[in-house]
Amino acid sequence: MNCPICGSRLEPGAAYCTSCGARVDAPEQNAAPGPQTYEPSQPAQESAASPDFEQPSPGQTPPYGQPGYGQGAYPPPYGAPQPAPMFDPTVNPYYAREFANISQTGRSRFNWAAFFLGPYQALYRGHTKRFLTFFLPVILASAASSLWFASAFYKMVGMAIVDPWYEPDEAQLLSLGVGILLIGLVGLVTLVLYIVNGFTFNKSYYHARMGDPHVPAHGGRVAILIVLCVAFGIVTSVLSGASMFDALAETDWNTPYSYEDPYDESIGGDSYSDPSVIPVAGAGLDDVLSQYSFVTSDQTYYFGYNDLDASDDVSLVSSSMLFCSDDVTFEDALAAGCTDTWWESYTPDESVPDDGSRYFTFYGTLGGDDIAFDAMAGGGNFILIQAYEWNGTEYAALSEDQMCALVAYLYACAGSSGTALAYEVRGIWATDSGEDFLLDSALLNGSPYILWFISDDILAVYLDGTTDVSGEYYMMLGDDDILNVWQYDEAGNIVSDMYYSRIG
Repeated sequence: MNCPICGSRLEPGAAYCTSCGARVDAPEQNAAPGPQTYEPSQPAQESAASPDFEQPSPGQTPPYGQPGYGQGAYPPPYGAPQPAPMFDPTVNPYYAREFANISQTGRSRFNWAAFFLGPYQALYRGHTKRFLTFFLPVILASAASSLWFASAFYKMVGMAIVDPWYEPDEAQLLSLGVGILLIGLVGLVTLVLYIVNGFTFNKSYYHARMGDPHVPAHGGRVAILIVLCVAFGIVTSVLSGASMFDALAETDWNTPYSYEDPYDESIGGDSYSDPSVIPVAGAGLDDVLSQYSFVTSDQTYYFGYNDLDASDDVSLVSSSMLFCSDDVTFEDALAAGCTDTWWESYTPDESVPDDGSRYFTFYGTLGGDDIAFDAMAGGGNFILIQAYEWNGTEYAALSEDQMCALVAYLYACAGSSGTALAYEVRGIWATDSGEDFLLDSALLNGSPYILWFISDDILAVYLDGTTDVSGEYYMMLGDDDILNVWQYDEAGNIVSDMYYSRIG
């Protein structure tokens, strides 16, 4: 059986054409016109004058090449009414084909629109049950996880804007991690649902429509869903940013840097050691690290300087000082805290660039423990590269925190006052006009810096990663606790010269 409209092959019992969507189960309306009696308007003699075309009898198919071939009969006479085919534009050809296939085979093909569009396609096709059971739960879960993550994230952003020393605590990091985990899980579940929806939508829709391919379009529902999603995005942005705005609103911007770094015990000019801790003579390494566990990594414990005029190894070693003390050399500090101290020079491996610096290893015995320090000196710079402990078979490296704690102990044994210029300039400073200057153990006005040298009571530092002159700062602290900070340009001219008073 063929479709009377488009001629496509139809499955037995089909109600609709799977190609054009025409209804084929009403033969009295759709059937092609049956044989009709032909009544020629001309005399029979004129018909006989055309022997090449023989009139077929009623119901007979004309020979090939004659009028009416392939139509089952001659067409109606000119002017006769043509039967109107029953073509329903609301029948969707795609779903007509899919529903016919499901009714015949019971199987459903993959629907790419259902996979890519998900809830929008379900609403557009009026499959409300699929939207409510498949997509509404994950939409709500996605909204909740997005709100959770955004609230935790923007809270941390707000605190970071207000406080350059801000570090999130464990609870805040946990909240952020939970938000990220929830978003990942919801995203994975959503992807799986979209794939399942692509495979099962046609069959589910077939049952919902009871096989009827009249599938209405509900564009209004889709528009409502889009509007709701946009509105949710706006509400999410406002609510998640509220915590950040609150943090900014609570800040007194008229008091520059009026907060202190809770992680930096040396801010405000405090020395490297706790006055209540008295070094124990003859203590072993474990005792020292336990006693000085409050000391954390600080560049004053491994950056230093030496005499620029020093040329040989002995003069370099004897003039090398760390920034944690202005009155004790590192060699003297090692000798004060250890026994059997000595040093030797060595040649670094080829991967170290040759900049004229010389390399040394300092040895000593701390109680019953043998320790060592690798150091570099030359060109006005002295750097402790690494500290080690002899474990019976080899020298094992200490962590940076452990090295700094060990250095603090050695200088305490040497009787260092701990009043070094590199410590004394730390703090929160401001000019009379309100311009501020902040320096702690790691940041200069919020940017990482590196200690450079001290000469004639002038401390020089430079911003980490900055090579031009704008990254260099020179500081001198007066007796009246006034900090003078200035900079030079490449021609040696002073480009800024500021005086600050301590405010914190």
